[in-house]
Amino acid sequence: MENCKKVILLGSGALKIGQAGEFDYSGSQALKAMREEGIETVLINPNIATIQTSEGVADRVYFLPVTPYFVTEIIKKERPDGILLAFGGQTALNCGTELYLNGTLEQYGVRVLGTSVEAIMITEDRDLFVKKLDEIEAKTPVSQAVESLEDALEVAHRIGFPVMVRSAYALGGLGSGVCSNEKEFIELCEAISEREDSICKAKEEIAKLKGLEVCPRCDARLEAGVNFCPKCGANLDGDVQ
Repeated sequence: MENCKKVILLGSGALKIGQAGEFDYSGSQALKAMREEGIETVLINPNIATIQTSEGVADRVYFLPVTPYFVTEIIKKERPDGILLAFGGQTALNCGTELYLNGTLEQYGVRVLGTSVEAIMITEDRDLFVKKLDEIEAKTPVSQAVESLEDALEVAHRIGFPVMVRSAYALGGLGSGVCSNEKEFIELCEAISEREDSICKAKEEIAKLKGLEVCPRCDARLEAGVNFCPKCGANLDGDVQ
């Protein structure tokens, strides 16, 4: 933390009741610890119903989506020395990884504090993670990363039932489960595939809105690629008809 005077913390974002409360709690504790060390904190979290967005927890709060576009704009404005990625769940990890890979963090001299992006990428990728554990001779269950149902069935029969299915880059373990036979295995794999198809279709629909230059609700001018109006708060992905 040497020479670190201001940090951005990517918050927990939208939470369901009883889900992901650990990110709100841990993020709140991180912000309090930073304050005790005399470090200025900037929180990005669109969810007003969290502890960490309460008055006095962070020095400055942005109620904006935890996405690369908004985080980049806030970095430009705040010019932080560091950023914390480990307190916002999968959304924050994905966002931080993209900012690292596209060079934004390096461009503005923002250091990743705590868990490194390299470590995040390794633990997110099931195959890379197992290979890293093999390097230190840590015992792990037999596993293999696959990208099709045919390959998945082949691996499942080679390993033998029951098998555990884990979906990579998923929120809250979504798509994971234990299958005791081939029927259950196929049903779970097909459900994962259908979910991914739905996500792809949703992204295609959202992409159609990227050409908007004026908010249809308040006529505010928007930059290309923005799906949130900073003036009236309209969510152009769903609120505006």
